[in-house]
Amino acid sequence: MTAPAAVSVEDLEFHAERLDARRAAEAYREHGCLVIRGLMKPYLPELVRDIEATAAPVPGAAGAGEKIVEGWRTPDGTLFIPAPSQLPAR
Repeated sequence: MTAPAAVSVEDLEFHAERLDARRAAEAYREHGCLVIRGLMKPYLPELVRDIEATAAPVPGAAGAGEKIVEGWRTPDGTLFIPAPSQLPAR
């Protein structure tokens, strides 16, 4: 039995703005995964808005979040890794 050939990032990497779906499907069938760069780019403004809303102070809660060993925990329990550098430690 021979060892499988090494896989490089280039074997798995595709770009959303010039995606060759047939080639991407072949790579997925061969390797079981893909990296599609820029796939979420059209949604970034909405994602930023949602993240900022998640990080906003909750009425009645103490502050907008806290640094913990793993990163940053918001009042609703959301975990962001890493913690923003401007977030004060408690």
